[in-house]
Amino acid sequence: MNKLIVLGIDGLGYTNLTQHQKQFLPRLNKLCETYTCTSIPLDVAISPRNWTRIFSGQDLKWYNLFIKPVDNINYRLIRRHELPVKFIWEKYPDMIVINAPVVIPPICRNTEFKPVAYGLPLSYYEAWRELNQVRRHTLKALDTNKPIISVTTVFDRILHITGNEATIKKICIELDEVIHQIIEKAIQNKYNWIIISDHAMKRVSSDTEGKTAPRHDMPYIKTVTKAIHGHDENSLFISNLPDKPTSLTHVYQIIERELKQIYRF
Repeated sequence: MNKLIVLGIDGLGYTNLTQHQKQFLPRLNKLCETYTCTSIPLDVAISPRNWTRIFSGQDLKWYNLFIKPVDNINYRLIRRHELPVKFIWEKYPDMIVINAPVVIPPICRNTEFKPVAYGLPLSYYEAWRELNQVRRHTLKALDTNKPIISVTTVFDRILHITGNEATIKKICIELDEVIHQIIEKAIQNKYNWIIISDHAMKRVSSDTEGKTAPRHDMPYIKTVTKAIHGHDENSLFISNLPDKPTSLTHVYQIIERELKQIYRF
């Protein structure tokens, strides 16, 4: 095989897949049992910092939020050019990039995919839209034979605001089906594939529902004001490759190694 797809699942850690939501993710668990699967311990569970590690191989220790202060009460989104790193897709310009959340809104390249809710879906309808658009555009990309990065953020976003078992079940079942269809087609089209997450999720409140609100300074973005699940410090790696990475920067090294073989560098 000389093709590669990297599927990112924001927030779906090894503990979520194999323990907390196991019963709702049977096809992902089957992949975990059939192929290489490992938990990557993390020193921090911060999405922008960890996705930057995965897709650039660099650790920006200051990068804890997608936003930065303008003054004492106002913030703005961090811009791509403010991150002093070179992302993997900048080395391979024909790579298809779908919804890579290293900044908000997520980066997209060589695709017609448009991020849902600035890449921060919080309602069930927004989550459904993102999952189905990720599915459609990723399946289309697999027919190009080009390297692909495709990420969904819905597991992280929905678990932040709900502890409702029925809602979590619906999201997990839909996610499980989307990943199954993508991996099935990847195998048919002779792609090597990697499934990776940036961290896990854990219950931090006994309440059933959280709360959200538009930011006062950026009202087009909804913020979680009361979280039901927070971030946990383990990551998920599943692949048809034999590697068992021990860090997120190691995952980057695996991705780059495979791309160098594809491009014969």
